[in-house]
Parts: sequence; C-alpha cells; structure tokens
Amino acid sequence: MNLTKKLTFPFIILVFSILYLFSAWVADDAYITFRTIENFHNGYGLRWNIDERVQSYTHPLWMLNLLIGKYIIDDLYYLVIILGFSYTLLTLYILYQLTKHHLSLFILTNLIFFSSKAVLDFSSSGLENSLSYFLISLFFYLVIKLKEQQYFYLYLSLTLSAMFLNRMDLIITFLPLALYFFFYVPYQKNKLRTSIVMGLIGFIPVIIWSSFSIYYYGSFFANSVIAKTNLGLPSTQLQIQGLKYLYANLIYDPFTSIFIYSILIYTIFSKKIFNKLLGIGLFLYLIYLINIGADYMYGRFLTTAFVTCLFIVVINNKKILNRLFPLLIILSIFNLYQYTLKDIKKFEINSTNFTDERAFYYKTTGLLLVVKNKNLPISDHFDETLTLFNEPISKPTILYTMGFNGYIMSKTYPEKHIVDLLALTDSFSAAHPMSYGYWRIGHFYRAVNAEYLTSIEHKINAITLPEDRYVLDQVWLMSRAPLTDKKRLDAILNWHTGKTFNLAKKAFEKYPHEQIYKNSHQYGNTLWYPNQK
Repeated sequence: MNLTKKLTFPFIILVFSILYLFSAWVADDAYITFRTIENFHNGYGLRWNIDERVQSYTHPLWMLNLLIGKYIIDDLYYLVIILGFSYTLLTLYILYQLTKHHLSLFILTNLIFFSSKAVLDFSSSGLENSLSYFLISLFFYLVIKLKEQQYFYLYLSLTLSAMFLNRMDLIITFLPLALYFFFYVPYQKNKLRTSIVMGLIGFIPVIIWSSFSIYYYGSFFANSVIAKTNLGLPSTQLQIQGLKYLYANLIYDPFTSIFIYSILIYTIFSKKIFNKLLGIGLFLYLIYLINIGADYMYGRFLTTAFVTCLFIVVINNKKILNRLFPLLIILSIFNLYQYTLKDIKKFEINSTNFTDERAFYYKTTGLLLVVKNKNLPISDHFDETLTLFNEPISKPTILYTMGFNGYIMSKTYPEKHIVDLLALTDSFSAAHPMSYGYWRIGHFYRAVNAEYLTSIEHKINAITLPEDRYVLDQVWLMSRAPLTDKKRLDAILNWHTGKTFNLAKKAFEKYPHEQIYKNSHQYGNTLWYPNQK
C-alpha cells in the first residue's frame, strides 16, 4: 500500500504530462502581453505602443512572471508553456498534499480535473489561468492546514492580494469567506486587531501596484477593462449574452458546467458555514459573469470556478465520489482521446458569439506542431498582417487583431504605432462608447477619426471636434507627458471622476454614425473623416 501511494503522484504527473503535451497551445490574446514584455526588455518601458503608456493587460502578476522569466527563457512562447505546466503541476501537488492520506479521494479528484476540457485547455494558452489554479489551491491549503498558524492572516491576505493582482475578478468567489476569516472568526477569538493588522500588511502588494498603475499609466483599471465596459450598451444585452455563454458551455463542455452547478447547489444547501460562504461566492461570480456578458472563449471564465469546486469536494470528502468513479474514468479517457487522436478541426464551431480558441489557434501555436516545425507561422494566421507592411512605418495602422500582429511589430519595427479598433490598447478610443452596428462579446469596435491618425503621426493634437480635442489632450497628458508633469494630476482626476468619459460621449454623439456604419460594411473598418457627409 505504501508503494502504491508513493507511485500514485508520479503516475498523475505522467498522465498530466501526456495531456499537456498534446493540448498545449498559446492564444492570440497572450501575445498582447508579449508585446509589452518585449518593449520593456528593449528599453521602452511597460508599454504596448512605445510612444504612450497604456496598460493593455489585465493580469499584472502573470505579466510580472513573464517579465522576470524572460531573463531566464528568452522565447516567450516556451516560457508561457513551461509556466503553465509548472503552475498546474503545483496545483496538483497541493491537491496531493491535501488528499495523500485518502488515496481514492486523490485519484478521484484528479480524474475530475482531467475530465474538464476547459481546465486542460487553459492550463496552457499563455493566459493567467494556470496561475489562478495555483492561487486557488494555495488558498484552500492555508484554510485547511495552516489556519491555526501564528501568521495565518498574513499568508491568507497575501494570497488574496496575489489573486487580485493576477485577475481582479478572481477574488469575487472568495470574498464572503475572506470576510468571515478576517472579521467573524477573529472576533470570536479576540484576535480582531491581529487579523486586521496582518490583513492590511498582506494587502500592501495591491496598494503598491495600484499606486504604480495610477502614477505610470494614469489609470487604476487596465485599459482593456475600460474598453470592454465603457460601451453604451443596455445592461440587459450583456446579461442576455452572459446567459447564452453559460448555456453554450453547458452544451459544448457539459461535464465542466454540470460539476460547477452540482457543487454550487450542494454548498448552498449545506449546513456548514464554510460551504455556504463558498457557495455564495460562486453564485456571486456567476452573477458577475452574466452581468458583464461573460466571454467569447468556451470555458475560459469557468475554469477557476471549476477548480474551486474541486477543492470544495476535497474539503467535504463525500462518499458519493466513489459512485462517480466509473464515470470519471470514462471522462478522463475521453479527454485523453480528444487531445491525442481526435482531429483538432472537429472542435471548431461556426459561431459569431463563442469559439473554441484552442481549436482556432492550434494550427499556429500548438506545442506539438511547433516542436515538429509543422505549425503555421503567426505572420500567416491573419490576412490583416499584410497591412502592417503596406504603409510607411511612420504612419499609424488600424488593426482588428492585436496579439500576433503587435508581437510581430515589436520584434521588427517596435516604433510602428498600431491603432486598435477594439480599443484594448488605445486609451483615446476606450474613452468612447462602442460604434453602432455589429458587436461580439469581447469585440467592441470603436469609430476612428482620421484626424486622430494624423495626430499620432505628427505628434500634435489635430482633432477639430472640441470635445474630442479635449479628450485627446487629457489622454496624452496621462500617457505621453512626463510622469512629473503637474498637469497630469488633473488629467488623472478627470479620468477617474468621469469628466473625460462624459466629454468623449458628447463627442461620440456628434459623429456621422450613418456613414460610419456604411463604411464598416464596405471597407471593414470604422474610419471616418470629419468632412464626410
């Protein structure tokens, strides 16, 4: 029996390694962060376009992993592949530490993990999910194993801070339980002062990053967050989209969704306060997803909820898991088949709303194809890439796809300014509501004033519309003026109090929307000229 226990974790490592080898890929979105990393290492600072300070990434902690990791592994593609493997393996190791005295529980929980297509897909991807898995597992390890330790509140606060810095919305699920641990429990033990002091100390990394973000970028929130929330859409449209996302995932990857909903129901009706608070947190997270319209990538925003539910199972150690053993064996083998023998093209779905990102990008960034040198070069993935070289480098280029294209330029012509139609990397565009007409969740077009392109090219404010001229002045004060410029403070305050956004909205109302809409169908973009009728 002891030999079996010793061999179990190495066997799990082997199974995961096989699954990871066949499933690993990197998303186009990851390359948005890659460009910032390349620019930093080339001496331009944490910038996407080198002539302005704009935070295009939503995962500061993950970004810092890449920033530091590049000093060791120069190729960012292989760096994120290794990081994804390492953080997911650490998650499985913590799972082992919590269940090693219950061999059947350890095997069953790993089978659950391997049965989720979403979790395996985003163990790689180059995005922050794998680090989120690790932080979730670390949270549960602390509350199960170390809650009686002297510095428990400090460790817990640091972990919650890391969650917040890895992705702000990751912390939603754990807020109810965090409040319970930092206020109710210490109050009962007369340790409230200790918990608050340690909690505040552990929160210092968030304060440091937030201060840096406001000072350097001029904004507390990442620009990509603003671009996806400052839309002008009725909230009901986003909520409908969010519900569609949950339904689509239920159909496309049923085990992941059913497992989450089953554990959610279990926690809500559980008599344990620990379970109830986690259930409330999961419910709040799902409500949050619905309200923001969720995402366009199948499974991505459900992976953290799934991993959380997995550790809830560990805590409760229910005998019902034994009944699930045959089903989990079948699902795990099915996933092994999906990632090894099944044709990747069969995962592709023709949908304007959602997509299997791994299936879409695997031909370009799939690990096995890259290692064998049989992948499609990233320069050939999008036809739009050609436009980067059709104009002089000194002229700004409007693009719809930012990841691969931005990275290509960072390696060849970093001075090339790219104007993002989706505003993820462009503060001026993000300040405006989305353009009328077609939209897809996560893809919200902005109307681009031709005078804005002239302004970028000649580095002067050439916009004639008064409201937009003011907005560009404010944006450039935040993103281009010297960090110590006294006028920046007013611009930063105007940004955070909403004055800049209000004027951008007034300017937007004066745009020739009918003509912009026609152009978007005819030319494929939303460029407009102030003198067009």
